Amino acid sequence: MTWWAAAANAAIAIAYMAIFLAIMRPLAREGQFPGNRLASATAAIFFSCSVGHALHAGALALGAGHPIAGWAGAQAVWDGLTAAVGGYYWTLRRSYPGLLDGGRLFEDLRERQRRELAEATRDSERRYRGVFDQALAGMAIMGVDGSILRVNAALCGLLRRDEADLLGRSLPDLAHPDDAERDAEDVRRVLTGEAEGLHGQRRLLRSDGGVVHAAISASLVRDEVGWPEQFVAQVVDVTALVEGQRALRDSEEQFRSVFDNALVGMVLTAPDGRLLRVNAAMARLLGYSAEELGARSWADITHPDDIAESARLVRACLVGELQGFAVDKRYLHADGHVVTVSLATSLVRGADGRPRHFATQMTDISARRVLEEQLRERHHQYERLLEGLSELGEGVALDDGGRLVYVNDAMCRLTGYDRDELLAMGSAEELVASAEAEDTRPVEGGGSLSRGTLALRRRDGAVVPTEFASIPIRLRDGPHRLSVLRDVSERVRSNVELQAANQLKTDLLAMLSHDIGQPLTAIRGYAQLLVHKWPDTTDEMRLMMLSRMRDSAERLGAMVSQILAMGRAEGPALVAEPQPVDVAVAVDQALAPLTDTVPGVFVADAGGATALVDPGHLQQILVNLVSNAGKYGRPPIEVSARATGDGQVELRVRDHGAGIPEEFVPRLFERYTRAGTGEALGTGLGLFIVRRLTEANGGQVRLDPAVSPGACFVLTLPAAPAERATVLPEDSEARRREVDAT
Repeated sequence: MTWWAAAANAAIAIAYMAIFLAIMRPLAREGQFPGNRLASATAAIFFSCSVGHALHAGALALGAGHPIAGWAGAQAVWDGLTAAVGGYYWTLRRSYPGLLDGGRLFEDLRERQRRELAEATRDSERRYRGVFDQALAGMAIMGVDGSILRVNAALCGLLRRDEADLLGRSLPDLAHPDDAERDAEDVRRVLTGEAEGLHGQRRLLRSDGGVVHAAISASLVRDEVGWPEQFVAQVVDVTALVEGQRALRDSEEQFRSVFDNALVGMVLTAPDGRLLRVNAAMARLLGYSAEELGARSWADITHPDDIAESARLVRACLVGELQGFAVDKRYLHADGHVVTVSLATSLVRGADGRPRHFATQMTDISARRVLEEQLRERHHQYERLLEGLSELGEGVALDDGGRLVYVNDAMCRLTGYDRDELLAMGSAEELVASAEAEDTRPVEGGGSLSRGTLALRRRDGAVVPTEFASIPIRLRDGPHRLSVLRDVSERVRSNVELQAANQLKTDLLAMLSHDIGQPLTAIRGYAQLLVHKWPDTTDEMRLMMLSRMRDSAERLGAMVSQILAMGRAEGPALVAEPQPVDVAVAVDQALAPLTDTVPGVFVADAGGATALVDPGHLQQILVNLVSNAGKYGRPPIEVSARATGDGQVELRVRDHGAGIPEEFVPRLFERYTRAGTGEALGTGLGLFIVRRLTEANGGQVRLDPAVSPGACFVLTLPAAPAERATVLPEDSEARRREVDAT
């Protein structure tokens, strides 16, 4: 029996060892030993049991022949160890309830793989669902028949439809009617394997009828055996892109149309100078065909003198100093003549900032250049004309609605203003004191030419008489008026003098016919009486008639002297030659010839005064004043002279008559003014001559209104310096004629 027991324990030991190995192999392969404590403890129990039973078998086999006490002790020790492993195993039951309940000691690899695959599938499904539902692009899952099984929110928003409205529909149902047939054909081709999927742009209809341009990418999903299962589609809204492309095409078409049909020359030039594209207008401008120009560079057709400057501008654009440029440039025509153009060039850069090409527009200005040259020449001629007018004293003014926009130098001299002051005036009317148009006539092109006289107010307040001619002209900025003015002060002065001379002639003729005619008539009458009645007249009668003839002759001689003196006083050449004159001597010499004709004349005081005066003029002045006093006043006639102490000499001539009528005083020193009647008639020139001669010598003459009775004339002359010698009037025949009594 002992051997049978030993054999049984050996068999059990082998079985436990097989179980131990069956547990350890997967544990070691999966790397779960000793991490999987429950399986590791289970393997340890089976290993311990296997060793224990082997010890029992060995003990029984050895004990059957030779009992060995040592084996029994080893068996007892190992049983204790097995009991300890079992106790440890019991402590693990709370940590692995699932394994204990399910009866699993360790996890099978394939099972675990299937479980992990299932878990991964669920995670993938969750992730896919999240991506599907939250995707910004529209997404849909469709059956093989094209019906929509599932859609995301983005697709609903894109088509402006809710999910319920989309589920069950097919892609052709949502497509534009013009695209429905093509979409159905594309689905068929995918299902039959002719195409890998649906890709491209489609037009889809919104719920409101609007069209959405969409980029669709749909892939066919097959099952394990390769049968079509479903379509997964992505839909992206490309409406803006399509419309942008359409706008770009339209823009390119418009550019092409404008470029090819433009009336001005247009060219696209590469940065290296090659002519990339030219239009028909440029080809006509330079006499080439478009193909001929396409084989050339800009330097081939540019005038040699303009190449360097053009190259400089091109380099400045390429390095970023300029965006473009506008210049006048010369090109060479196919027949060799020069074509001048005005061109504008800009550099076109790509999205990367690199130069792509130059875009240039050009207009032929050859004719304009010729016209500009003609205009410059004409402008130069006008400038020379204005300079000539200015040198001749002709003022030229150009105004725009009354505001001066141009004046020449002569106009500045004429008005006393500088050019800036004249141009800053609000209106040219500020310069006009008065104006009178003498001639106005229409001119070609509108407006009228005016000529006349104008009183021009100078800066200093003086008024200058001018004559003007004004004509309308049209400039680039509108209508203007050009006026030419000439100073006619000298002419006016000459006219005044001429009128005065004419008046003098008229007055002299009237005087000769009236005033001089009376004494001549008297002389003629008395002479005839004496001739015809001499024997019949007494000596007393003869003496009376001769006395009357003498008086008339003296009166006539006085009138002639007055007229001659007035002629000298009226003439523009009246020149005084002032000299130091002893007034007392001059008075005596002037009164000596008048003692017989002017009674009651005496000199009150004239000593110590020396005047700076023309001696002959002083004689004439004194004779006229004393003669007038004797003619219109009454004796005594008092003559006095004195030095006033302020560089003046004062002479007074006073009578004791009735005085000067008050209404006559304002005209007292005017020409041909007479206040007397009867025998006191005169020429009316005496006081006029006195005023003219006095003013010529730097003096003044006036009537003293404070003197009464009678009239007192006061003559003021410059006093002679003390160191200068006194000059007496010359005793000559010419001087005597000047001082003859009037």
